[in-house]
Amino acid sequence: MAAPYHGKTGNAQIGLTDMVNLQSWSLNITNDTSDVTAMGDAWAVTVAGLKDFSISADGKSQKALDTCALVGADAELVLGLDTAGPGFTGNAVLTSLTETVNFESEGTISWGFDGNEIDGIVYGAATGTAPTASTNAFHGKSLIATFATTPIPMPREWSVSLAAETADTTSGHATTNGRTRLPGVKSGTATVTAVANGAISPAIGTTGALKLSRSATVGDGAYSGSSICTGTEITVDRSGTSLVKYSFTFTGAVTIVTA
Repeated sequence: MAAPYHGKTGNAQIGLTDMVNLQSWSLNITNDTSDVTAMGDAWAVTVAGLKDFSISADGKSQKALDTCALVGADAELVLGLDTAGPGFTGNAVLTSLTETVNFESEGTISWGFDGNEIDGIVYGAATGTAPTASTNAFHGKSLIATFATTPIPMPREWSVSLAAETADTTSGHATTNGRTRLPGVKSGTATVTAVANGAISPAIGTTGALKLSRSATVGDGAYSGSSICTGTEITVDRSGTSLVKYSFTFTGAVTIVTA
């Protein structure tokens, strides 16, 4: 019987670069099927079709990490169960990423990948690599949110969600086993939750530059881009602090600025 593996030795890479501050990863492999049952069959007859896979991962945010450059990228992924142990390899597109920074905890990131590999995901007995330990993680206690050059007062949390469309490029071929995809247009949304105080601002429908800083240190990085305020949710509870949550949609490119 093979030895079991503890999650602390797990690892993952994007394009030969370690996914830093990784906490967990999950691989989902599927195979399409077609029902070819015909008259006269007593049992359903099924044939195998194309393979596909998706990957999700969760980790802690990293100072100065340029997440915007990663979204929509097609790169080889390596998922290891153990250092120099078994794992999986296959190309995938980073189709979704959400980073959240809260005033009373560490920053977090959630990743989502869709497979882009004609041979599907491939298992290897010695695929894993040595995982990188915690690197430049940070606490969100000094987060900053600014819209139209005006700081949003008393922010408690901001969250940015980036996405990339993909087009299915799979076609008939004698050796095709897995689905392939072509990265498309990228987009982004964001939310800012703050303590309700004074006038509720910004106003819905207002367009302006949105800047969401990981900390008060400029070099730690901030999401920046023009956006529209698309919604305001106000929560009032007799037993708690009144909060306001602003929703934004980016109108174009989103970048990480460190200066």
